[in-house]
Amino acid sequence: MKVFLSYATADDKWASRLRERLSRAGLEVWDPNREVLPGQDWSAKISAALRDSDAMVVLVSPQAAESDSVRREIEYALGSARYAQRLIPVVIRPTRKLPWILEKLQMVPLDNNIERAAREIIKRLEQGPERGKEARAAAH
Repeated sequence: MKVFLSYATADDKWASRLRERLSRAGLEVWDPNREVLPGQDWSAKISAALRDSDAMVVLVSPQAAESDSVRREIEYALGSARYAQRLIPVVIRPTRKLPWILEKLQMVPLDNNIERAAREIIKRLEQGPERGKEARAAAH
């Protein structure tokens, strides 16, 4: 499964650690700050990666809330059926400036514990959108 990692540059330390842990679990993690080289067409590379990814993990922080790139990536995921039940916000540092729709999603708290956060992300991705639909149908 290909996972798009969305985050603010200020959160690179956490992104690197999470990317490494998810990769060890067998996920293909696409990190724009690692995949796009200087001089390359940033928007074309990001667009292609968003189209090719199956899920998105967005690192939530005050800096991410202020990032136009992170906001655009989140908007893309919210508008794409391919990301249904597979947009996973991970809270690095709480902020009240989140796009309101993210507040409706179940957040994964990082709490300085990459292992626990990674396990929760993997569990959610393994459940996939079909199980989410089944659970919602059973609740009605």
